[in-house]
Amino acid sequence: MDKESVGEEEVVNFGKSLIVPSVQELAKVAINKIPPRYVREDQKQDPPVITSSEQVFVPPVVPVIDLQSLVSSSEGDHMDSHELERLHSACKDWGFFQAARVLEPKQPVEQVARSL
Repeated sequence: MDKESVGEEEVVNFGKSLIVPSVQELAKVAINKIPPRYVREDQKQDPPVITSSEQVFVPPVVPVIDLQSLVSSSEGDHMDSHELERLHSACKDWGFFQAARVLEPKQPVEQVARSL
């Protein structure tokens, strides 16, 4: 990692990106083993989708977030902290979620964002 000074600011140069084959390039070649560059040994591995004993496909479940409960709950105008935790987890782990009880047109997304 190189550091350069440009005017008053310090710019960090992380170098160039590694040139790696695209998924399409990998698909063209018959490979028997996952290239080491794509193996995540340092992270917790996801559980297998198909178990060897049952051979049953178990699709992952997309998180469903109740948007109305993020704006207000039955306990007054306080948002549902459990649903907020589920939203945080969905964004962090999945990057997306399925919206349930979508807001009325009167409640723009900006209002929901402000209430969080």
